[in-house]
Amino acid sequence: MLLQQMSSVMQQMKEDIQRAGFDGIATNSMMLSGSANILYQQANKIGYVYRKTASESSNTVYQLNNNMLEYCQKDSPSPLNIVSAATECFDLFDPKQIKVTQFDVHRTVLSGSAVESAFISISMAAELKNDHSISHAMSLQVQQRNWQ
Repeated sequence: MLLQQMSSVMQQMKEDIQRAGFDGIATNSMMLSGSANILYQQANKIGYVYRKTASESSNTVYQLNNNMLEYCQKDSPSPLNIVSAATECFDLFDPKQIKVTQFDVHRTVLSGSAVESAFISISMAAELKNDHSISHAMSLQVQQRNWQ
């Protein structure tokens, strides 16, 4: 159960992160308001925005909060800042069953002659609340598709 749920969440994250920065209208990639990069990153948080339709953007944040991995998603006409995007979140695991003990995000810059991308590494570890001996750790690596 733990491995299956963690694998599912990591796959969802990987697929969604690859949309980060997509605009489809303008020539520049989108960024959360106030962010210097397409992927806003802190040690236990990653956030980004991408265009869904001509008039709607999807602002997304994954964050570790009180041993729970949260998914925050808000649609808006233009990119939100990280604080506004990281509200109305919900837990990706059942907090009665699973405790997330680690969620680390690392960003490595990939530079070209006039553009910049990033390689993101995310590590997550979790355990069952009623049996701490059952735990699992996994990581994923994804290259940002939309260059800035």
